[in-house]
Amino acid sequence: MRFTRIFGIIRTVGTGGKRNFCRGGKSSPEGESAKTITVPLANDRWFEGVEAFNVDLTGPTGGAALGATSRSKVRIESDDVKLPGTFVFAAPTYSVSEGTPTVTLTVKRVGGDDVAADVRLYTTGAGTGAVGSAWAGADYGSVPADLHFARGETEKTIVVSVTDDTQTEGDEAFSVKLFSPSNDAAVGDPATAVVTIHDNDSTFYFSSPTGGSSYAVD
Repeated sequence: MRFTRIFGIIRTVGTGGKRNFCRGGKSSPEGESAKTITVPLANDRWFEGVEAFNVDLTGPTGGAALGATSRSKVRIESDDVKLPGTFVFAAPTYSVSEGTPTVTLTVKRVGGDDVAADVRLYTTGAGTGAVGSAWAGADYGSVPADLHFARGETEKTIVVSVTDDTQTEGDEAFSVKLFSPSNDAAVGDPATAVVTIHDNDSTFYFSSPTGGSSYAVD
């Protein structure tokens, strides 16, 4: 909101020429019937909508009294544009060895951050061709159902545990997708991150003998 000042007027009626004091350093000298109050407003960058505060007159002295309008309500109307931003993954692909305990994914909020916003996530297998599908609970740990971005927050990390089993399965992959953002935010590209888990297990076997299916010893 823009930096401005609000001018209020305190009027005294029927003081009989006596001095009238008001808390906050405002006083009415003899014969004075009005005072102004200047309130500076902070020019922040946050979208907040309409806000309000009250200014109360209290504790009159010198025999003065408070009138019917001893409270004034001030409304501050924001001049900032709501910019909730767009959620994206920092990269479309990630890879990790099965022997590595965790893999870290990064979600960014770009194009605005002046309000709080959430985005939901879900995972699924992402096997293609020679790469099989990895599944939650068997090949990797849980992924949070949603991420909360506070006002001014532009980046979150997701740490996913990787299961180091003893099965020879080949490389496997799973995907994490962003969807259903809140507070007028959007989901951009890339909205999906594919994580490939590289198998670290090996299988030992006999090679086929030359010219047959068995070995012979004389």
